[in-house]
Amino acid sequence: MKSVLLLALILAATCTDYLSTSRDATITYYTTAKSADVACQLGNYIGKDFYRAAASEYFYMNSAQCGVCYELTGEKGSIKVQITDKCPADSAHCGDKDKVHFDLDEEGFPYLCDKVKGICPVTYRMIPCKVDGGVSVKIKEGVIFLFFNLF
Repeated sequence: MKSVLLLALILAATCTDYLSTSRDATITYYTTAKSADVACQLGNYIGKDFYRAAASEYFYMNSAQCGVCYELTGEKGSIKVQITDKCPADSAHCGDKDKVHFDLDEEGFPYLCDKVKGICPVTYRMIPCKVDGGVSVKIKEGVIFLFFNLF
């Protein structure tokens, strides 16, 4: 039992460290972010004070990023986003395997950088999603998706 508890403490410490590490990325914005017809199929569940974001195709990791929350920090400030969509590899900034890119809800973009720039550097770090609601489970093509409804 003590070894299980020790392993749990090590994993918790590892996750906390991972959650606090900032990395470099770029951002753009898109206007259809509020659509329920997005890759992650989260519907309209999005946490209060969170904006929607599409992850670049490589970073999206075949939907493993769906529902994950990040804090993005740019030249004008910080916002919290939840991954709700995939930015297609054939778009200008989303196909580079060596870079992380977020395509943001256009309402969140101006809190990080001037909209006229169109693309900006940011840092990102994983943060906990505030979960106040229930849990949704979806199965698509044999893959199980577990979503926490953020209200």
